[in-house]
Amino acid sequence: GGAGHVRVYQRSHGHSWTLVQTLAPESGVPATSFGRGLALDAHTLIIGAGFEQPASATALPFGYSDVYRRHGQQWTFEARLQPDITPLNCGSAPFSSAFGKNIALDGDLAVVTANRMSLTPGGCGQGAAFVFRRFGTSWLQVQVLSPPQVPISNPPAGYPNFDTNFGDSMSLSGDALVIGQPGRGLNPPLQG
Repeated sequence: GGAGHVRVYQRSHGHSWTLVQTLAPESGVPATSFGRGLALDAHTLIIGAGFEQPASATALPFGYSDVYRRHGQQWTFEARLQPDITPLNCGSAPFSSAFGKNIALDGDLAVVTANRMSLTPGGCGQGAAFVFRRFGTSWLQVQVLSPPQVPISNPPAGYPNFDTNFGDSMSLSGDALVIGQPGRGLNPPLQG
């Protein structure tokens, strides 16, 4: 990353790495978080732009993830992943999402987390994970993984599941998906 760019390197003869392409979001798309999340599997690369701060004034308020497919030595844009859901605001504040901060990819299956998204009342910063599957060159959201309702220590008034950060870390291997929720557990406090 750096100034909204992702640089792709290729290893030659098992030794040195050479820069082969620099990827950047298309004109008019927010670039400051482009490259925050990355996942690579064979000929598919997904680049996440997970906004940590509320970005409701932008064209892509939740963040986004761009899918690229390699053809020969060239990576070309294939699709843009966005959550097919409207998160809740945190009281009077605009929503924050971070969709695209963490990405897991296995063939035609991708999981993108939004560890700051609120799907339920009182869940500001609770988090969620979105499962996408590729059909041809199209990607469709097939499932939303909601976080467990975790009671927290000293919650702000009206926010019993505040800041639990479901999706702050993630790992996918075959049919197993592990999602971290490092936020404010109750026993002991801040356990995760």
